[in-house]
Amino acid sequence: ADSASITGSVLADCAAFVALTGSHITGPVQIASTTGTAALTGNTVTGAVLLHDNMTPFASVVSGNTVHGLLGCSGNTPAPVNDGVPNTVYGAATGQCRDL
Repeated sequence: ADSASITGSVLADCAAFVALTGSHITGPVQIASTTGTAALTGNTVTGAVLLHDNMTPFASVVSGNTVHGLLGCSGNTPAPVNDGVPNTVYGAATGQCRDL
């Protein structure tokens, strides 16, 4: 989704490619067991953002997002990165996303 407005949850499970860019999301976002690219960049999310158990050839990118809720990452190989563009989190940032 690019520059989308989404009301409701976003779930990507066992996807080959996931990209959310410049979107407004009202609801939780969960990306799990992705095998290709996973990127969340420049979004505003009202709800939890969870990335877990993704096994991607390159680090998942979680950058420049504003998250009103939990930002949690666990079990991702390699660990997610923010490519030097930090996220703003109004809630807890945990696990592999603690310093993003």
